[in-house]
Amino acid sequence: MKYRKTSMPVLMAVILMSCLSLNLQASCAIDSLGEVWCSKFAMGDIKLDRLGILVCGKGECLQDRLGEFVCSKVEGGGAAVSDTGVVYCFGGCEPAAVDYCVRGEE
Repeated sequence: MKYRKTSMPVLMAVILMSCLSLNLQASCAIDSLGEVWCSKFAMGDIKLDRLGILVCGKGECLQDRLGEFVCSKVEGGGAAVSDTGVVYCFGGCEPAAVDYCVRGEE
């Protein structure tokens, strides 16, 4: 019984770290020319806007009621859209930007 009690915290820590590691990477996408682009921020997001242009953010990016992508100002920060289409972001919001994207490398 002692073995189970002492191994449980270690097991929980391993599970938590494996879940976190899945989210600690920049998002990437392919543009209309077949080029791979990624957010230049380790935990950033990338989206295809309504004009077909890839735009990136430091954190999660979501589309507002006007169809524009808005992202968290905090690297890896989350975002949510209200029922009225307003985007709320952890640490504040900023528009997604082409300048936050970088070409993917092999």
